[in-house]
Amino acid sequence: MAGETYGGEAAETLLVQNYRLIDGGLRFAYRHTLFSVNATNLADRRYVATCTGISACFYECERNVVGTAAYRF
Repeated sequence: MAGETYGGEAAETLLVQNYRLIDGGLRFAYRHTLFSVNATNLADRRYVATCTGISACFYECERNVVGTAAYRF
């Protein structure tokens, strides 16, 4: 969970609301291979992460899932 923040060019007048995300990961080893899957923003929530001005607010990343496999000799 990220708390409220303020942004803006003068007197920090823009309020960026707090938000809560769900992240997760799984890992599985089989013989000499390690498999893993990691995910961020599982609910695919759209939210403003930061504002630097009245017309410069930025959304954070959408759902992201990454899988890897590593073999050990």
